[in-house]
Amino acid sequence: VFYAPCVAGYVGGDVTAGLLASGLYRKPGLHLLLDLGTNGEMALGGAEGFSCCAVASGPAFEGAGIACGMIALDGAVSRVQYDRGFLYDVIGASEPRGLCGSGLIDLAAVLLSLGVIDRSGRLLPPEDTPPRLRRFVTPDGKGNGIFHLTDRVYLTAEDVRSLQLAKAAVAAGIEVLLRQRSIDVSALDGVYIAGGFGNYIDPNSAMAIGMLPRLPRDKLHCLGNTSLAGASLASLDGESRRSLRDIAARCRYIELSGRQDFARAFTDHMVF
Repeated sequence: VFYAPCVAGYVGGDVTAGLLASGLYRKPGLHLLLDLGTNGEMALGGAEGFSCCAVASGPAFEGAGIACGMIALDGAVSRVQYDRGFLYDVIGASEPRGLCGSGLIDLAAVLLSLGVIDRSGRLLPPEDTPPRLRRFVTPDGKGNGIFHLTDRVYLTAEDVRSLQLAKAAVAAGIEVLLRQRSIDVSALDGVYIAGGFGNYIDPNSAMAIGMLPRLPRDKLHCLGNTSLAGASLASLDGESRRSLRDIAARCRYIELSGRQDFARAFTDHMVF
């Protein structure tokens, strides 16, 4: 059994394996790796080393705690668009049964652009929704709306708030890492999204809700499950195992709990 070296209590094998599999540890310049799930681990740097941190993004990205949430299995809505009507992709091409993390982000981005969700994150009741969309919205009895994508798949105000908490944590973590390096987001050579979640996420939607910084689309890359890919490399190749130890040694961990700059950034990024 081989255990990937850990950087700190909340940044461990996922990030070190991800840096190995992506090859970012060998690249010059500045690159941001995000391994997103219930715990969001991130690393900023390149061949000269990395700054790392972790945020408690909560389970929304994995479909947990969402009224119609589910993991990315058959029946999960993984993509949502609007073109004179709501269009969506379903994993397994089966009947839609719920929303996985990428579908949740897409749907929030679409509803934000259409004025069904306002900038504060309120899912508007039918009377405040654009007239052409009111047939998709019912009142929740609390002054908000419930948006119905299908008869079975819907989005509540509580779901939107869970997503806001998750995306604010990620955006705040990124902001702190950038400030630690005294750089602006424009200095990044690339942003790499890892994790099973990273197989499906649309970076444009993630930018639209404020989870990812605004960057040219060619700087955003979805890598899939890099922790598994890195573990596979380390299992098969002794040189890769040695590289993992070197990667961990060149990562500097930043503890975010108790930091006022993180708390301020988190609050700022709650809005859409």
